[in-house]
Amino acid sequence: EVQATCFVGSIAFYTEKEKLTSKIDSWFNAPPPGKKRDVPNPSTPPRELNSHFHRGFMYQPGMEPPVPFPAPPPPIPGRLPRTIEYKVGPKLVAFNVVTAVVPHGKMEESYRKELESAVSVFKANRDSPNYLFYEVQRVDVTDNPLRNVDEGEWKEATECMLERQIKERTGWAGFCDEVTASTNLVPNVLTMPIPPILLWDYKSMVTHPLLSTPSSLKADGSGTSYASGTAVGKEISRDEGDDNPGISTALDEELAPLPYQLPSSTYKLIRFFDFGIAPLGKVYRYRVRVALEDPNYPRARSLSVSSSNLKSDVLARIQKLEEEDMAARAIPGQEKIPRNSKRLTEWSEPSRPVFTQRPVEVYANSVRGTWIAAKTATGKDAFVESLAPKSLIVHGEWKIDDAIFVTRKIDVERGSVLSGPLATTEPGLDVIHPITKIIKWLTPYKFTQPITIADLRGGQPLAAEKARPREKDSLPSQGEVVSFDPLTGNLIISREFESVDGYDMFTFAGEASTGGGEGAGDVAL
Repeated sequence: EVQATCFVGSIAFYTEKEKLTSKIDSWFNAPPPGKKRDVPNPSTPPRELNSHFHRGFMYQPGMEPPVPFPAPPPPIPGRLPRTIEYKVGPKLVAFNVVTAVVPHGKMEESYRKELESAVSVFKANRDSPNYLFYEVQRVDVTDNPLRNVDEGEWKEATECMLERQIKERTGWAGFCDEVTASTNLVPNVLTMPIPPILLWDYKSMVTHPLLSTPSSLKADGSGTSYASGTAVGKEISRDEGDDNPGISTALDEELAPLPYQLPSSTYKLIRFFDFGIAPLGKVYRYRVRVALEDPNYPRARSLSVSSSNLKSDVLARIQKLEEEDMAARAIPGQEKIPRNSKRLTEWSEPSRPVFTQRPVEVYANSVRGTWIAAKTATGKDAFVESLAPKSLIVHGEWKIDDAIFVTRKIDVERGSVLSGPLATTEPGLDVIHPITKIIKWLTPYKFTQPITIADLRGGQPLAAEKARPREKDSLPSQGEVVSFDPLTGNLIISREFESVDGYDMFTFAGEASTGGGEGAGDVAL
């Protein structure tokens, strides 16, 4: 059950201080609410986003990069070695998040049923599902997302494979906290770590609907090690002796460390990130399969099953694999290739189409309208809109060059267009520094995505309140705002109750005062 979601947003990124393109640190702090000035004041005390809204990765000064960095330049004789300073800043990225699950519990049961009574010595680390890697294929269906895909159209997606995942991590300032139980993970084999996504709530897109509710598990704990790339499990010691000795035993042991028995679980999570979706505006579908270690032909020869315990058809297959491996190793330069122990599953069913587009956010507040009681043609009581409704909304888009999400609170009605420069009544915008969470002042700014308010509804007294609609505190119905994005043709439906969190976050409800701020941390390496 392959799931795919497009993410466009900022991540925490290390770069050399001189090369940092972000200008946010030099911006003035935002003035207090209700006291905006035409000219920023550099002495304005900092305001900080309420910690309730701290989503995603939280950078702490002094953090060490979790991945190797380029080595400092070689020292010049007679000169002191140069210390490279790295600064953490936001970087705007776009990728598809793809997740799927492997039915590990059913496979584990099948392995035990077939192998426990079939070999002389059952070895739990060998005779259980042992994953080697995943493979991904992708197809571009921008022309028609719902069409049937021919088999020949599927192409290998190298941007999704382990080598590219590791390459992309260079410069990341860390990983986001893990939200899936460690028993469902196979780190750095099936499950890639979560990028340091800033501000955004990433939990729902990096797990899978078939797994348990996301929790606050840490990526570096609870039985998971991303540094080593192995899930914590009890290693089962092999018996003394070699069931199937051969001349390549030492070589095979060098190339293939002993496997671990993975913790039992119903599912194992496949998770990776497609970093090759640029430019935006494409529509993709994905399918995956996994490679497992063949328990009858393991990478470590010392775990091999005695040929007397193999069925005739299995023995013939294993002998053919052995001959192919020996022939391959006879080629000069390939003497150290590992045994071909992988067995591939079938391809999964394709994912639903995923659209790669820059998101637009609209958070609705209560819809205000004037309603009068009236009788319908059938004599029933009803409320009729006498004046066009209005609503305060928060509207936002990404400022690409600075990797920040720019929002404004604005009063709209049907037909309002949200693009263009700031109104004369808006001397500046309050924006959140994604690293420090300090509220900064941005001026001027021109919104570029031409979002149009197509409809407003709600705000009328509820049916239960219609006997007293003139009371000051009568309960209104939920407000809804329908926006139209002409670039994609999409409708954006914003409901008041569902928008509360986003609206409060970007109107800085309950913001904290720090009394003195710091920029993004400098780290000397």
